[in-house]
Amino acid sequence: MAGSIARTIGPIIVSFLFDHYGPEATWGMQILVMGVTILIWVIFYRKIAPFDESGSNSQLEKKGSMESSKTDTISIDRL
Repeated sequence: MAGSIARTIGPIIVSFLFDHYGPEATWGMQILVMGVTILIWVIFYRKIAPFDESGSNSQLEKKGSMESSKTDTISIDRL
């Protein structure tokens, strides 16, 4: 839902900034958003976990709090 709202309101805000303040305001907004994103990425870098395609959660399995129920993966050949 937040993505839909951003796609609806974002162009209106960018158009308003461009019309009233020129291209510098839109560039500044983009630089600000990218800067905040990079800052958050640097702060939480050590907490990032690699994506596991198998679907198993190794941390839960190590703790033993959840039984491991693996299902066989069926591969479908593409035509």
